[in-house]
Amino acid sequence: MAIHPDFPGLKAQVIVNGECLEEYDDDNGPQPRTLTKFFEVVSDANFGVRYTIPKGLTGIYGTKVRFNIDGKDVGGRNHPREALLVHGNMNRFDSVTTQDGGMSYRQKFRFSALQIGRGSAFSTLILC
Repeated sequence: MAIHPDFPGLKAQVIVNGECLEEYDDDNGPQPRTLTKFFEVVSDANFGVRYTIPKGLTGIYGTKVRFNIDGKDVGGRNHPREALLVHGNMNRFDSVTTQDGGMSYRQKFRFSALQIGRGSAFSTLILC
């Protein structure tokens, strides 16, 4: 579970089949306001990110969560200030919706099939 030291209670977990993947620390150290964790991927499996914003952790207008996978922006969610002040929020992000020719398509996140001997078997989750 990635927990940023500057924001107690803010958490993110990579989930496959309802279970959290084991995480490994980044030996290079975090950049300011960033926490990097590595995890061993499950070849060819659907995955999601479960995140928790604790009660009271909000900006003036609320909190915006953005997701980047392999360096690409895949969307995000806005969480209103009023809701976070009272309840906090736990949410899961496991797909992206795209539009093409007036049609909407939802595609689940999926790890690539691993090819042993070609590159690393690790992926990265970055919280900013």
